[in-house]
Amino acid sequence: MQQVNFQHRGEQGLFEGVGFRLFELCGVEACKTHHVQFYVVDSSRESGRTQYDTDYYGLYLAIEQMDGRFLDEHGLPDGNLYKMEGH
Repeated sequence: MQQVNFQHRGEQGLFEGVGFRLFELCGVEACKTHHVQFYVVDSSRESGRTQYDTDYYGLYLAIEQMDGRFLDEHGLPDGNLYKMEGH
C-alpha cells in the first residue's frame, strides 16, 4: 500500500472491511484493507505487559488508495479513475 488512510470509525471500520471483501468475492475490483493496532512509544523505558499498560491509540482500518498504483496492482488498464472526495 503506497498511502494508508487511517480511519478510526469504531464498528464502521468493520463494515467497510467486510464490504470491500464482499466486492472482491463477487469479482469486483476493490481496495485492499488491513486492520492496524496503533501504539505510540514515548521512551525506550516504556514496557507494558499488556496493550492497556502502554500508549495504545486504538484499532484502525488501513485502506488501499485508488490511484494509478491501484490500477497497476489490480491489472487494470490505464484510463479515467474517479474518486469521490469529502462527505
